[in-house]
Amino acid sequence: MLWRLLVLWSGCRAAPDGIGRHRPHPPVPHPPVDTALPAPPTAETGTTTPPPPPFVVDDRVISQVSVLDPEFDDDPPRILWAEPDGSRVYVADMDPLTGERVGEPVIAATDVMPYDVNHNGPEWMRMPSGPALLYSSDQGATRWVTVAEETAPGTWTETRVVEGKAAFGTPDDRPVPTLSYLVGAAAVNHWTRVDASASGVFMPMRGHYRSWFVPGTDWLVFTDRDEDGLWQPYRLDLDSGVTEPLAVCSLGCVHGNLAWSEALSDWLLVAIQLDGEDQPARLQVFRQDGGDWRVIRTIEPPERGDLRWVLSPELFSFGGQLWVAYQLSTDPTFGNLPTEIWLVGVEPDNLVERRLSDEVPMVRKDPEYLVTPDTVWVYYSEVRGDRRFLHVCASGLHAG
Repeated sequence: MLWRLLVLWSGCRAAPDGIGRHRPHPPVPHPPVDTALPAPPTAETGTTTPPPPPFVVDDRVISQVSVLDPEFDDDPPRILWAEPDGSRVYVADMDPLTGERVGEPVIAATDVMPYDVNHNGPEWMRMPSGPALLYSSDQGATRWVTVAEETAPGTWTETRVVEGKAAFGTPDDRPVPTLSYLVGAAAVNHWTRVDASASGVFMPMRGHYRSWFVPGTDWLVFTDRDEDGLWQPYRLDLDSGVTEPLAVCSLGCVHGNLAWSEALSDWLLVAIQLDGEDQPARLQVFRQDGGDWRVIRTIEPPERGDLRWVLSPELFSFGGQLWVAYQLSTDPTFGNLPTEIWLVGVEPDNLVERRLSDEVPMVRKDPEYLVTPDTVWVYYSEVRGDRRFLHVCASGLHAG
């Protein structure tokens, strides 16, 4: 039955209508929400640059079988996902022109920890050999953080690195990649180098929140409780072992992440500011001024009725600017209530703000992105009971 389901998702050309990949929805017209103004008149022509054409929502279902916690890599464009019970890990190619899967998926591993135990699916990372898979192997009472490298096309060879689970790896090319992971029933945070030059290093965190490796640096950014019990963003320098607070939010911040802004030639910190009830309120953009991180932009959620909580921000760079794709929700606790997927520019002069998902009410979760040379595709999971169906959305971003 499993292989039959895989064949159904492969979108076989010989299959009748209704079998195989869903046919794309026609684009749904959507009023432009870009707030960037046309360029002012030039001295040479006395005319203005015409505004870009209105953005049109293009939201398509691209799977007919449940796809749990997919992850995307851009070099080459591929998708990674696993069966909920961990019995199969799949890798498949993505078409950069359509954002859809092409060809048959390859089974890359068969011994992954079930999702309801690990609470995270396999991830992409970078090894000196190229893109690699990172997951937790389920070996009875022992859980191993495992890296699988592609030793031949479609052939993945795994190496157990350290005992642990829920690992994340460095996303860029570097001589010695690094992993963060959790140890034991108490889920204690640690990090390690894959060559064991530094192994099992304890991370002194009061709480547990997702950590992020910053490309091009030896920094790990994470969210932790401060002395007053508020969530705040911190930066750990893995080389020196020094941890320092970044921005200090009066009511707390979560999902803090650093990225280099080509437009400003500086580092920016993007985080979700919390309100007094530990609920996500708005996006804050910080820039370092002297020794302090100061707010340079506050991005309020769009006015969409009960849809007012910003969740699951995904920060990426394209066209020399920073962007965030996020989930706008009616529930601040990731419950199964209607949501929308939105895109917003980060820098103060990048005022693009647009809804990417269509108008159909549904439970949407886990926005992800795939950057290609020409555009960016944004994905989300439509939740139907205990099943998840993958959607792709056009971002409206184009090179040049």
